Amino acid sequence: NGTCAEWMNSSPEDMIGRTDTDFFPPETAERVFMTDREVVRTGRTVSLNNHYTFPAGDKHINIIKTPLRSLNGRVIGLLGIARDISDIKRMETELALTRAAEAVSKVARPMAHDFNNALAAINGYATLIDDGLKADSPIKNEIAQIIKAVQRAAELTSKFQAFARNPKIEDGPAKP
Repeated sequence: NGTCAEWMNSSPEDMIGRTDTDFFPPETAERVFMTDREVVRTGRTVSLNNHYTFPAGDKHINIIKTPLRSLNGRVIGLLGIARDISDIKRMETELALTRAAEAVSKVARPMAHDFNNALAAINGYATLIDDGLKADSPIKNEIAQIIKAVQRAAELTSKFQAFARNPKIEDGPAKP
């Protein structure tokens, strides 16, 4: 049919007399053949969801193969129906990512708030210690490093809170 021919970068007329081995890599053609043989051998209908690389591009396909029987019930071939479910698979993936992001948000918001409270306490105590130290104290530099680390952690927590408020998982590599 026209859709299958389109997937194969062909025309229906040019597909007549050709087999899967003319369009697919050997391992894919073999897998298709094995499924066909199993349907004919067992006389049972199968429904599969597979990913295929067609000459026209990658697709997720739902395939139903059912035995074709003669009038006396003998299996004489098979009938196959293939539907492109790539959009459905993409939407399922997007839905799963959205649900995961929502779950992260539900946990992350209160966690980030609690972490900010802990950082405020650390910063407060470190600042009190720093204020009580003489300028030439040997630990003045270490306390300054603690305060600097707390400020950096607070910045990271702020970003984490922003994500928790609006969790968006983007495709592609993370940007620095």
